[in-house]
Amino acid sequence: MKKGRQLYKIEDLKPGNHLCCIYETDEEHESVITPYLRLGLENNEKVLYIVNENTAETVLNYLKDDGVDADQFLHNGQLSILNVTDSYMKDGVFDPDGMIKMLSDETGKALKEGYNALRVTGEMSWTLRGFPGSERLIEYEAKLNNFFPNNECLAICQYDARIFDPEILMEILETHPLAIIGTEIYENFYYIPPHEFLSGKAPEKILEHWKENLQLRKEIKTSLAEKEILLKEIHHRVKNNLMIIYSLLNLQAGYLEDEKSREIFKESQSRARSMALIHERLYLSTDLKLIDFGDYLQTLSAELLHTYATQKELIELEMDVENIKMDINNAIPLGLISNELITNCFKHAFPNGRNGKVQIDLRKNGGLCEMIVRDNGVGFPEEIDFRNTNSLGLQMINSLTKQIDGSIDLDNNPGTEFKITFKDSNR
Repeated sequence: MKKGRQLYKIEDLKPGNHLCCIYETDEEHESVITPYLRLGLENNEKVLYIVNENTAETVLNYLKDDGVDADQFLHNGQLSILNVTDSYMKDGVFDPDGMIKMLSDETGKALKEGYNALRVTGEMSWTLRGFPGSERLIEYEAKLNNFFPNNECLAICQYDARIFDPEILMEILETHPLAIIGTEIYENFYYIPPHEFLSGKAPEKILEHWKENLQLRKEIKTSLAEKEILLKEIHHRVKNNLMIIYSLLNLQAGYLEDEKSREIFKESQSRARSMALIHERLYLSTDLKLIDFGDYLQTLSAELLHTYATQKELIELEMDVENIKMDINNAIPLGLISNELITNCFKHAFPNGRNGKVQIDLRKNGGLCEMIVRDNGVGFPEEIDFRNTNSLGLQMINSLTKQIDGSIDLDNNPGTEFKITFKDSNR
């Protein structure tokens, strides 16, 4: 796991974690704190919230709006809301060691009461009000890193970036192993372990860490560049291997006298080619993870027209496709679906050399994408249930549509129209 990369989500936090949450909006605050509190209650942890700028009512409303019966947890004691004078300033002066002892006592108490851990979060804006001892805030945050790893307790220290000076927030980052910036959780490569931070040589230690991070950043960039080259080579080799399969099928088909068997080989060739085309596009892409599926559809459709439409001057191909970026998880299944649907148009829609048109649309509609393949041919046979058929091609279409969490609809008047609707994975 590389430092500085996004680590995990709120639901992955566990006892021993010590985080700072640096937020800039009330919406960011609510979106982090609400699941943090709710998950503690659901995990049979005792939850302690220390308010300052926000009121107890605000915090309880966070939970209630999330569907949590906060009053019940207040009543049975699993949830407690304290103010600054009940916690940080309990003896009239802020004492880091005294506050840590309080957390230790509360953790032991929670365990004796049958809870799995103590989950704490506190608003730190009280330190800006000039209370006695508040100048020891950074010392407190550093010392907490000796406490949490050895106790069944976890905490988020809340810092509103709208009211704290950047200089303070920089020190806050130096004293928290994990940092929530906005709503994302990161393993914090600015963190300085307490034995170094409190050694009296903090500037020297910080400089050492910065130098290490510069080297680490260089190593990460080098590693990523190497991985991109490797991924590019993989896409290239997969494409080549699929084209070898394509050629072998073509050779084998030449030995077959039965027309139906040759047709099966031809369909298998087409499927291999459609997948090879995906990897070719990924190989040529600067992103290596996304392809322009609209461009892919245009190339695939032109190749299939050339392959299947022997009287292609009588069949018009019309394309109306948007440039939609798609990752490989959706691109390969949808590429195979496209291959089957377009192939069916050319093979079955226009028998006996009749004229016709095949139209392919690809568009975004809110958070969804729609791909439509339609023709004005003879129509889909009414006696066939396309969702329950022995046809391998139709079985593939149904199965692959489920794979991309999509839906499929058939309109059979006039001609045939299949519409595939699926989520925009790159939204």
